[in-house]
Amino acid sequence: AVNDKERYPITERDIPVGQAVRWPIYDQWGRELIKKGDTISSKRQVDSLIARGAYRTQADVEKVRKKTAEQRTIGERGILKSSTPFEIIHDIVQRITKLYELLAQEYPPDVSDRTKLIAQDLLELYRYHPDAMLGAVHLIHEYDYIICHPLHIAILVIMMGSDMEFEEENLISVICASITQNVSMNELQKELQKQSGGLTDTQKQAIQSHPELSVELLKHAGVEDEVWLDVVLQHHERVDGEGYPRGLVGDDIRIGAKLISLADTYSAMVSSRAYRDPMAPNEVLKELFLSKGKEFDEVLSLRFIR
Repeated sequence: AVNDKERYPITERDIPVGQAVRWPIYDQWGRELIKKGDTISSKRQVDSLIARGAYRTQADVEKVRKKTAEQRTIGERGILKSSTPFEIIHDIVQRITKLYELLAQEYPPDVSDRTKLIAQDLLELYRYHPDAMLGAVHLIHEYDYIICHPLHIAILVIMMGSDMEFEEENLISVICASITQNVSMNELQKELQKQSGGLTDTQKQAIQSHPELSVELLKHAGVEDEVWLDVVLQHHERVDGEGYPRGLVGDDIRIGAKLISLADTYSAMVSSRAYRDPMAPNEVLKELFLSKGKEFDEVLSLRFIR
């Protein structure tokens, strides 16, 4: 039984309508009314729970406080002074792994803040250690491809966004998109990394639909950032109109999506596959140069190469 001092009566802020609850909710006799991850369906249900004296426990509150403390940026926690860049990247890899685990749940919690904090930490780390971060794109391949690939893309996007003096809020949104662009096809990517044969029709369909499915998954997990969602949706569009899922052309594509497209291609080509070795960076840059103005924005391509 939970004594009165350990009970925290719930409020409307604790159980927003249409979102998964972050903790179990109990009635006045200690019976579990709502499981963690369940969704509150209406304002009437909220009012009924409050009227019944529903509560969450002190242990739940402490977990939230601990999570808040852990979510300070790496600079605030002093990690930049006490750890090497690669040690910090290892910590960020673990956090991205956890993020994907949450997104894979049937009723994922709101991941917006969690993802933005990862993005902020990557941006802060780049500001302190730009050379090490760019080195990580070519040196860090020991983690699963579904982790390494978005990490590399995020670093390259930070490189470009910083050089182009993006507003920080906008850059954070694009970094979040870099991290989450493929979340709806993580399992398929694991298969493809080991696959040496051609794509099946089912795999082709999954690839074509993954931008839209990733957006739906992120919305289901509480993401409302328009730039973030648009960039995820558009990251496979091409300036010549031959991309997917909408066949957008030129300036109809957000600049963040264009950056991810460049970074995505570069990262994929300098990484190994079951059927080929990684390409040398200078060879990849040559390919990007030859594709400028077709698949990729010409001005951004030249800037990326430089």
